[in-house]
Amino acid sequence: MKSLKTLAERLAWARKRKRYSQQQLASLAGISQAAIGNIESGIRFAGLKTAVIASLLDVPALWLAEGKGTPPAELAGEPPLDTGSRSSTHASRGTRTIHETMGRLYLAAKTLRGIEGPAELARLLNESPQVVNNWERRGVSSAGLLNAVDILDIRPIWIAKGEEPMMESGAQAPDVETSALRRARRERLAQLRDTFCDGSIALLAARLDKQPSYVSRMLYDEDKAGVRSIGEGMARHIERKFGLAQYALDSLEGDLAVVDEGRANNLWIASALDPITEEQLAYAIEILQKILVAKRLAKHSQSQSES
Repeated sequence: MKSLKTLAERLAWARKRKRYSQQQLASLAGISQAAIGNIESGIRFAGLKTAVIASLLDVPALWLAEGKGTPPAELAGEPPLDTGSRSSTHASRGTRTIHETMGRLYLAAKTLRGIEGPAELARLLNESPQVVNNWERRGVSSAGLLNAVDILDIRPIWIAKGEEPMMESGAQAPDVETSALRRARRERLAQLRDTFCDGSIALLAARLDKQPSYVSRMLYDEDKAGVRSIGEGMARHIERKFGLAQYALDSLEGDLAVVDEGRANNLWIASALDPITEEQLAYAIEILQKILVAKRLAKHSQSQSES
């Protein structure tokens, strides 16, 4: 068995085994090529990125970090030659070469949802497995990229080009979104629908500036095909739209921390009127005032004729 006594040796071996160049691995892990080079040279440790790198290389994190636990079965053999000259637009999964955009999409799905493999990813995105396999060869399509961004709450430029960060500034992603967290957000959203929207999906969708079909899928049972998880960004968006306390959607304990209904309605009205210019709004108010005066005059005339 080949002796790999240091993190530097284990990382270099595992990277070559997966046929990644340093640049390819660095791009998928969200760090610089120099950082990978320094780790393999023994200059620095992987730190908090150890688990991410281990996941990308399909090796146990404890083995990679400390050399403990069960090593990869292939360790008895010699590592493949480094393929650093391979095109930087591709990475690999097992022995299959895949497009770098798919490598990042797989990383995001695993990091944010605990999802691995094309079948699970296809289910999350409500795509066919064949579509996902096509993306592995050709890259994520424009429509697929936008769908993934919407569901995973990640930046499109990160999938497309690997430009950090993965998520919008200020977004906090859990290590893996738990079933309990997804259920809490789904049930809280249902409470908002029933409390503020008379149980109407259409009204709920209008408040969230989303299509009714999109919102309906956020309320699907977790095991139903086409379900959309309420991710970190969407959860905070919902809270802002309804005037909720931050993280109110993330727990079922206690009452829903909703501000008074008048303020919530005002937030919705302000959002709905935002695209309208002040001149258009002033004209609309003038017309409404004239209608109100006309109605009052008509009512006065009717009461006079009846007397």
